Amino acid sequence: MYRERSLETYLADAAARKPAPGGGSVSAAAGALAAAMGEMSASFTVGNEKYAEVEQEVAG
Repeated sequence: MYRERSLETYLADAAARKPAPGGGSVSAAAGALAAAMGEMSASFTVGNEKYAEVEQEVAG
């Protein structure tokens, strides 16, 4: 349902006095965003000579 709507709509609905979206989907969205930020920070490390000694650990 929310995959086809804007983030603005999702946030407005999450803030509204409605049963959906509930805490489960909001928690999942927050977790997905946190994972994306972790991936973004890792992408700045991998391939950067400054962090060559930890690259294998970060790359997994």
